[in-house]
Amino acid sequence: AVAWGMDSNAAMFSEVVPGVQPQECMVTPDHIAWYAEQGIEWITLFYAANGFTALRQDVTLSGAALYNPITLRDAETDAHLTWVPAYHHADVLEHGGLSAWAEQISQRHDEDTLLLIHFDADAESWENFGLELDDLSDQIASGQVVMTNIQTYLDAHDPVEEVVLMGDVADGTGDGFQSWAEKNFNHELATQIFAAREMAEQAAVLGNGDADVESL
Repeated sequence: AVAWGMDSNAAMFSEVVPGVQPQECMVTPDHIAWYAEQGIEWITLFYAANGFTALRQDVTLSGAALYNPITLRDAETDAHLTWVPAYHHADVLEHGGLSAWAEQISQRHDEDTLLLIHFDADAESWENFGLELDDLSDQIASGQVVMTNIQTYLDAHDPVEEVVLMGDVADGTGDGFQSWAEKNFNHELATQIFAAREMAEQAAVLGNGDADVESL
């Protein structure tokens, strides 16, 4: 899928950004090496305090690290990626709006910081987020806030901290208390898949090479 995506971007835009943004922290330590093998250099994962909280339960960030790239490492393979902490619309509300959040970050940190807001592209809450952007006009005019993108920021800023990813952090219920692997419907789907594979193996043995028998 990564290779297809990179080929598609190259064909459409004549360039490829070496980053991925998996939905709802869908990542395990094994993925770090797999992504690196595909030429991926960075990954966004939610570090939200409201909603997608899985990674926040395992990793503690503080200070400017909350809004800066982090080296994410797999303890077993020593593979690593740059992790960009992402937040979403509920976090914006909890900070009193985007303008208020930007002001809070500016007051607390002298160094550069990146506030990355990430959410489903088809979410209706993006409509309200557009109004939040309008509130930043004065801060943009003064230079306190600069609009940018992930790759541009990473090109000019090294990771400020390193953390080890210890396990699966997929945030299946959106509250950090249950991973996708633990959701009941995934157990049901997995059971059906394993049963189908077992039946296919049994059919192959009984058919002894006879495709008609196997198809039954």
